[in-house]
Amino acid sequence: MGRQAPAWDDDAALARCAADHGLVMGARPPFGATAAASYRNVLDSYRRAKVVLAFTNLVSPAEYTHPTREYVTSRWLDALAGGALVAGRRPREEGSDELLWEAATVDLPVDDLEAGMAQLALRLADWSPREALALQVEALRRLDWRLRLRVLATELGLECPALARSEHHLAAARQEAERELAAADQEMERKVIAALERSERELIAVLQKAEPELDAELGSGPEPEGERKLAAARQGAGPELAATQSEAEPEPDAEPEGEQGAPCPACAWSRALTGSATAPTLTRRSTPRSTGTTTGSTWGSTSAACAATSTLSYGCSSASDRSTSG
Repeated sequence: MGRQAPAWDDDAALARCAADHGLVMGARPPFGATAAASYRNVLDSYRRAKVVLAFTNLVSPAEYTHPTREYVTSRWLDALAGGALVAGRRPREEGSDELLWEAATVDLPVDDLEAGMAQLALRLADWSPREALALQVEALRRLDWRLRLRVLATELGLECPALARSEHHLAAARQEAERELAAADQEMERKVIAALERSERELIAVLQKAEPELDAELGSGPEPEGERKLAAARQGAGPELAATQSEAEPEPDAEPEGEQGAPCPACAWSRALTGSATAPTLTRRSTPRSTGTTTGSTWGSTSAACAATSTLSYGCSSASDRSTSG
């Protein structure tokens, strides 16, 4: 609409570049027989468009624009009221941020049509009618002329019954647009939830279909590496493990082997700590117990006092093996 930056001012080049990026470039609004008819054509174009191209006068100068000061014109305001995003280069002057909010405009490269059109195509990739409705709602909140007229009337201390009546219509229109926007948000949320649920059902169906095949593959496949190592270790230690398990708990009527009454290093150590002179009866075995220590002579205590003061469940290993004991 209106003046464009030089790189964007060729309508035929614009149409070709837009088509290359999957966009359709609409024609400029035609002139009408009267100024009012021309303005109606402009508003109709805004309502049909997703995006309106507009560049500030500092990058699209003309003899009838200010050479150094930029300003917001009706191109931006009317396009937003029609629900169209404004792309190009927006004015940056005092007060423009109050009129042109962040989501209202997109700044494009002034000198690079190809890069700008690619940026615009990316911006519109997820466009929905909800976006146009959101722009219209915000325009009703910010841009209607009745809002400016109310400021003037208040500053001048004027009573304006006609303005008050019209403000009621504006409030009703804004409330209706806000209800439509809320309904669009709910519908979008419903569609997102439905899509997620559909994806979840599809995933469950795929997993259920693949489960028998996976079970069959695991059942007929090679044994896992960890399980093979564990089985091999058990087979290699079978006889020794059986011997140590049989020696761990001797039969009550079995005769103890080895020397009787030999001194227990653990008991001597515990007596030194506790000051006890009690000498428990000990049995020294030539066959190692399953104590978690290295192979060697193991001391087994038959005294409750020794068991209470020793840190080892089955006694301690010989002095040469203590460094590897528990």
